[in-house]
Amino acid sequence: MELKHKITDHLLACDYEHARLELYHFIEGQSTADQQAMLTKRIKDCIQVNDQQRLSLIGESLLAIGRLVSKRHVIRDFAARSLAATPCPLGMLPIGDWLQTDLVRTYLIAQVFSQSYDESKRFKVLYQLYDASDTEGKVACLRSLHFMQGQIKDGLEVIHDAGRTYLSELLEAAWCNNLFSSTYMSTEEFRKAVMKALFCDVSIEGFLGIDRAADQELSRRLCEYANEREAAERTVPLAVWRVAAYYPVEGLVARLIGRLEHPKREERLCAAISLLRANDDLALPFIESRLRREEDPEIHSVLSQASLGQLDFSK
Repeated sequence: MELKHKITDHLLACDYEHARLELYHFIEGQSTADQQAMLTKRIKDCIQVNDQQRLSLIGESLLAIGRLVSKRHVIRDFAARSLAATPCPLGMLPIGDWLQTDLVRTYLIAQVFSQSYDESKRFKVLYQLYDASDTEGKVACLRSLHFMQGQIKDGLEVIHDAGRTYLSELLEAAWCNNLFSSTYMSTEEFRKAVMKALFCDVSIEGFLGIDRAADQELSRRLCEYANEREAAERTVPLAVWRVAAYYPVEGLVARLIGRLEHPKREERLCAAISLLRANDDLALPFIESRLRREEDPEIHSVLSQASLGQLDFSK
């Protein structure tokens, strides 16, 4: 299997036990002693029963968590959510959009499975739990892949099944801010996920490593998608231009030049960033023309970099 898009080389990594402990620290900080005792008891009960009873008991526990645990965000400060993450063996996992119920469900699944099933069949049984669960339970199964060890190909089956649906909650859990899928999906699987997300109106901003996954084929598909959207007089997500610009197809740079004159600030900023990435000398006169007239300081800074040919892939 071709492994692509691994983005965690420079990030903090830890073993699975430590990763689950970090999850529990979040739970401790946001739950009462009674809720913690309830969680501990349910985990113990699920571990102690036989295999036939266990999945049913886990399912009951997941439903109970929905009734007993707050549905508030784990990170209450809205401004802090974009930076919120917890360590796992694949790197720092973004959790800014997690609810407290998500956190507890994910922890329970990972803890029970780690102590109940052999690594060789762990994700196969997880698929059974996923298949029998409601949408919230399925989301927890997808997230639990980060916190226990198993066979990668079996874990990808859970990801792929979610990707075959049209439920935004499952598509987002499978592909957005998901280190397991971004690390282990093949190049073509990644491309197909990006395109389906776009057609299902799921933001691709959360596709971890999408900038590094950019290639000529992905750029071609993104530009075809943009053509269809514009022909239907629909807006094009800004991420489409920014990713496609790494390998611009014929005509893309000209389209980006035109967008430098867009009345909306975010559109002009996207065009400037995209032209910076495209690094096409033919665009320089137009960049310099806009630079003389641009009053927004952030856009002006990006255009200055593009004018000097200074590529900055952190944008």
